[in-house]
Parts: sequence; C-alpha cells; structure tokens
Amino acid sequence: METLDISKIRRLALVVAVILFTLVLAEVEIETPVRIAPLGFPLIIRNPDSLTTALVIAAVYATLRFIYYGILAQSSPMRVRRILLSGRTLHTPSTGIDIEEYAEQAEKEVERYFPGIGNQRVDFKAIRDHAGCHIEIKVPAIVRAVCWIENLDFLLPIIANILAIALWGYGRMIGS
Repeated sequence: METLDISKIRRLALVVAVILFTLVLAEVEIETPVRIAPLGFPLIIRNPDSLTTALVIAAVYATLRFIYYGILAQSSPMRVRRILLSGRTLHTPSTGIDIEEYAEQAEKEVERYFPGIGNQRVDFKAIRDHAGCHIEIKVPAIVRAVCWIENLDFLLPIIANILAIALWGYGRMIGS
C-alpha cells in the first residue's frame, strides 16, 4: 500500500481550525439572504449559519482523519520515541544483523527522533545479547524539552480543532 502524505492531512486540519477560529472569534454574521454567483449561476443562501456548521463538520472530519492516519495507521513520533527509549528500534531488525550495521541504522533512527541541541546529543550505545541487538540511550533534558515541543507541534491539528469546535459550541450555547 502506498504511504499517505500526512503533511497534506495535517495542513487541511490546521487550515480548517484557523478558519473556524477566525469565524467564531470575529463573530462573523452574514446578512440574509446572501446572493452569490459562483461559476456564473446565482445562488441564494438563506441560512448562512449552516456554513459554519459545515465547517465544524469539516473540522471533526479533518481531526479524525489526522488521528487515524497520523497516529493510529502509522507510527507517530511520540510512539517511536517510546519504542527507542525502551531499547528497541522501529525500522531496524534486531536479529540476523551485524552489530556494526545495526548500530549504524539504529543511530539514524535515534538522530531522527531525538534531535541534537547545540552540543547536547543523545548518548547512544548498541548492544548485542542472547535476545539480539538493542540500544541504550540517555536523553539530555534539553533534548527531551525539544521533543515535547515537537510532540505538541505534531498534535496541533487535533488540539486546534478541538479548541475551535469547543469555542464554536460555547458560542452556540451562550447565544441560544
């Protein structure tokens, strides 16, 4: 199966959240009926609130799609970091491989998911025992902080849409 480009799904979810936030926070009201002529034929919108409701539905859809494809269907950065911290690797086989080759491939995984900050780098060691190859890593506090920020950034489409939907719901509840 072809891998899905999560960045496009992420972008859609973020755009929907920003539009919904903007509409709700700016308290946009459209005078009814609205007359528009997309593609040259006239349309009359008698219930513009339904456009915001449709945007909320799009936000729910984009959020659920990002959760599925970004977190459940593939390994999220958070999941890979947990696996690496447990001493295992995600993409490198731990048996039937030379320790030097394992160390080289595992180091690439560690560097990808634990970025170096200045001279602060992950202390990494590949080990072979009766169960196969595994790793031991020690992560400096500053690198853990950057990983936390990366996790927050990765989860931003979910967080932003939940907040936008909650703000919309609160406005509907107060406005009623």
